[in-house]
This record gives sequence, structure tokens and C-alpha cells, in this order.
Amino acid sequence: MISIKLYIAISFLSSFVIATPILHRIKSLLKRQSQQLDPVRVFPGIFWDEAYQTCTTEELDIVVEATRMADEMINAFQNTQGFWATPAWNRYFVRDSSAAGKTNWYSNVRNQDLFIDVINDIKQASMFPKKGRKPAPDGSRSRLKQVGYSCKRPTGVLGTKCAAGPNSFGKWSGPSAVTWYPSATDGHGWAIEFCPRFFQAEGELRYINDITSNPKSEKSLPGMRSYEYAIAHEWMHTGIFGFRLAIKDLKEPENDNDVYGDQACHDFAWLNMDDPHTPGINEYTAYNADNYAWMFQYAWFRNALGWTSDGTMISKDVVSSDPVDIGDPIDDPADGVKMSDIDLSQSTGIPINCQPGPGNANDGNPETNTWTTQLTCAYVGEDYSDFLNDVKAEFTSDGGCTLSAQCNLPFGDGNAVDPNCVCYCDKDISGEREITPLRDPRCAGFAGSLPTPRLKARR
Repeated sequence: MISIKLYIAISFLSSFVIATPILHRIKSLLKRQSQQLDPVRVFPGIFWDEAYQTCTTEELDIVVEATRMADEMINAFQNTQGFWATPAWNRYFVRDSSAAGKTNWYSNVRNQDLFIDVINDIKQASMFPKKGRKPAPDGSRSRLKQVGYSCKRPTGVLGTKCAAGPNSFGKWSGPSAVTWYPSATDGHGWAIEFCPRFFQAEGELRYINDITSNPKSEKSLPGMRSYEYAIAHEWMHTGIFGFRLAIKDLKEPENDNDVYGDQACHDFAWLNMDDPHTPGINEYTAYNADNYAWMFQYAWFRNALGWTSDGTMISKDVVSSDPVDIGDPIDDPADGVKMSDIDLSQSTGIPINCQPGPGNANDGNPETNTWTTQLTCAYVGEDYSDFLNDVKAEFTSDGGCTLSAQCNLPFGDGNAVDPNCVCYCDKDISGEREITPLRDPRCAGFAGSLPTPRLKARR
């Protein structure tokens, strides 16, 4: 807790000194004392320096709170047992029981591999903001292993995709936020730029907890867009999170419209469901960021507001006639990609950090069998392509010790720690590294689980 004396000192100095990023950060911290949230400490996967330099205090507060709740929203979904069979999954990815008689996520090896990719995407998105890349032994973190936040054009970026304000009719166009690839930031790493539209006074985006503070029916969904949803959408573009798939903003195949918004994402997932001459699930949903973001948000709304549907879409006529809280559902993506431009070979095989459970995908009920329910994916913490190399090297544990390369991935077909995983925390008098038992808390950070200790029987 920052003392009253420090608060008075900061207030006094701020009246004489031009605000700096450090002073900005301290003042923002003071405003969030009730939450005791220091974003730099809580979210090491995010590089906050540019946000402190480019965001106003009010903008920074929105970004910090929305980041906190976006992380909570995604983790609430990720921690739901059997989330691949929930109404939220059904609405935006189609569950197995809805695809009866058609191709589902378990029908063939290719779809099974892609299903594992989606599970992995959700797992990595739920972990990276709070874990980031494993720090160096001195505790430092590389900017290139983080995603930067900014309320202005990020360092290294030429031009902008953000609209500075609404048009002459008072309507906004363009994105609320933009994800910039490292190639666009002149080597400064991944970055998310929050556009003026994200913060507009008209309240196009709202806090998710404000949206659920009053009862709403599912028919109001098209206008229920939260700050947290917008952040989740950008996170799903960010390869530094550890996704193997390159997740984009896709376009509808028949009219080249953006697959963006509740209705479009639902219809995209269910594209092949009504035609008896086409397969069932649309595998391209795995590559569309908005399908993930709406799934996370819908699950939160459904739980908070007590909705009871199975997630399938009500008719468009009913939606458009609902007078409650519809608003403008359009938030133009920065760049749309055609389905034909997606390289489906990305999903050949499974991510090396994932292992399905024992058995086969189609044993009994695919949604409840061991292949699905015991599927595990280890944490990646960086671009997947970098992980393929770094997984062969030693790394630093959560407690500052050294873990051998074998600690990067679980062992075999399950989630056990590799028997060759070794932890080094101390050195002997000759300077040689001494092996530390993995159960030592300082060794935490290895993939997989240790066996449960056997209790000695009493004589």
C-alpha cells in the first residue's frame, strides 16, 4: 500500500513537474489501490511502457481493467469442464451432438489435429498474459517475448489503421484495436494499438460487468460488445501467445463480407450444417479470431445472465426486431483474409506441446471419452516457431533455478513429467551444479506432473 505521505509528495511534485511515464504509472497505481493491481507485475506477458507513455490516465484505467477481466473471462471458459460440449462452443464451433450424421471435430485425423490446435489456442490464451515468457536468471524479461500495448501508433510502425474520429454522420469506421506483427514494428515485437474508437464516449464498448449488471435476453446479444471481448479478439491474433495456427480475420466465402460479430461468427461455424451434400463443421472457424472472442464472451454472458439455450442461433428476424440494447454491431477488422488464402497444412499433425489422452477420438462419446477429457497441452510462452527451437534448451524455473531441456514437455502419451527432467538450484564447493529434487518449490515451471507420493503403511 502506498503511504499517504507518498501520495502527498507525488501530488506536490506533479504540480511542478511535467508528467513522465513513471509518474503516470504511480498515479494510475494510486487510482487502483482498491484492487491492488499493478499490471506490470500481474501481467508480465504484456509490455506496458508504451501504454504509460501514450494513454491518458482514463484510457490506461480502461485498458488495465479490461485486460484483467479479459483474462478472467477466458480462464472461466478454459476451466469449464468439457467446454467443447458447451452451448458457447456449439454456437461458434459446433459441438459433436449437433453434427450428428455429418463430419465433426473427431471424424478424421485432420479434424482431430485441428481440434487439438483449437484446444491449445484456448489454453495458451488463458495463460500467456499472466505468465509471459520464462524470465532470465536475473528476473529480466525481453520486450521481444512480450506483446506491447499502446494508445498511439506503436514504435516502429509506419502509418495507422485507426480512424481518428467518426465521420460527418457521427459513425465510426475501422477497428477498435489493431494487432501489429513484429515485421510491422520494425523488429520491436508484437504490439496491440488501442484506437480512439476503443475509448469513444458514446460507449460502443462497455465493461463486461456493466453489461451484465441488468437482466438481458439472448436476443440483445448483437449489441453486447465489451472491452474484454475486443481485447480477447486481439489476443487471438498475437502469435507470441504460443499458437501454432496463424489466426486471422476471415471473410465469408459467398460475399466477401467480414466474419465479424455474433451473427456472422455463428453462421460461419454452421455454414455447412443445413446442406445435405456438404460436410458438417466448418474447419476454418479455427482460424477466425472473432469466433474465439465471441465464444468466450457468450459463455460469460450465459452464466452471468442465466441464459438457457443450447447456443444455436435464433432467427435473424427475431434478433433485428428486438428493441433492447442492439446498437451498432459493426467494428471493421483491420485486414480481412479470404478462406482460400488460409494454409490448412498448419494443422498437419498436432502441436508438440500437446498430448491426447489414451484411446481413440471416436471411442464411445467423443465429448466424454478419455482421448478428449485427458488431452493436455503444456505451456508455450512464446512464438510457436521459437518454441520448437527453445524446447531443446535449458530454461529458468519459476524459482530462478535451471531446468534441463527435457523439462519443456511432458512425457509420453500422458501428462507425467519427463523422467530425464533435472533441476539445478545450487552448486557444490567446486562450483559443479547440484541436482535439486523437482518437488522443491524453486523448481516449479517444468511441464507435466510428478507422481503422487505413496504413503507408507503403518505397522
